[in-house]
Parts: sequence; C-alpha cells; structure tokens
Amino acid sequence: MVMDMANLLKISEAASLALHTMGYLAANDRRLVTTHQIGEVLRASEAHLAKVLQRLARVGLVDSTRGAGELAVLYDERGKIETAFAELKTHLRGSGIVLRSKTPELVRQEFYGLIMAHFAIRRLMHEAALRVGDDVDRLSFTHAVRVVRRKLLRFVALSPSAAESLP
Repeated sequence: MVMDMANLLKISEAASLALHTMGYLAANDRRLVTTHQIGEVLRASEAHLAKVLQRLARVGLVDSTRGAGELAVLYDERGKIETAFAELKTHLRGSGIVLRSKTPELVRQEFYGLIMAHFAIRRLMHEAALRVGDDVDRLSFTHAVRVVRRKLLRFVALSPSAAESLP
C-alpha cells in the first residue's frame, strides 16, 4: 500500500504556517528575521503570517517585535530563565527547605541573599569557563554548588583577623 504523504496529516493552513515558520527560524541560527523575509520564503501572506507569529509569541515559542519589518526570532531565553529558577529552588536552596523568615522584609532579604549566592556561583563558573576556553553552558551548576560548599567549610570558623593570614 502506497501512502500519499501530502494527505497523511491534515492540519490547518495556520498550523502549517506556524510549523514552517518555526523551522525557518531554527534554520536561521536564531537571527532576527523580518515577516517579509519569512513570507517570501514560505510564499505566505504577511498579514496571515503576522497573526501566526503573534500566536507563537503569546505562547512563548518566538520573540516577535512589532513595527517596521516585524522581526521574529526563536525564543530560547525562556529555557534559560526556567533553568535559573530551578537552580535557585532545587540546587542552591534545596528542594525541601523553605524560607525561614517570618516578615515580608526578612523574606525579601533572604531571597536577595539567594539571588546573590546564585550570581556569585554563576560568576565563578563564568571565570572557570574563560580560564579553560570553554562555554559556560557546558558547566554543571549542581557541581559548582557542591565545590563551593566543600570549599566554604574551610572558612566557616574564621575570625576577621584570621582571614588576613590566608594565602
């Protein structure tokens, strides 16, 4: 039995345009692309394409800017933001630990402390990656937290005067 691939999957024109647009954006290495450029390649109406891009932007799959040329690019920052939240909630703070503070001001202070610790570990990871000429995205945040926790044990019981004698 021979299958007709064109009729195998029935989807709307908008869904087809969305899939092809995502493929085109992925093939363009996350560069900004105008609606006109996509429309020419896909032979689609710019008005219809603009509506499809609005839907894709609304669900967070593309980043779209309005105005002259209506630019679009695959939205990859969403994953990075979700990863940062996971690092804060699970790896840095610990999944079973809740914030201890009882007042809004102290909760805010504790949260800022977590953000600063996250930034400090990410900064150390960035410096380590630069030192060896590697991409920071290839380093493990969990491993970096473990290394920092191991190294911090040496400094827990130091008085300010003893810290001056450290190498």
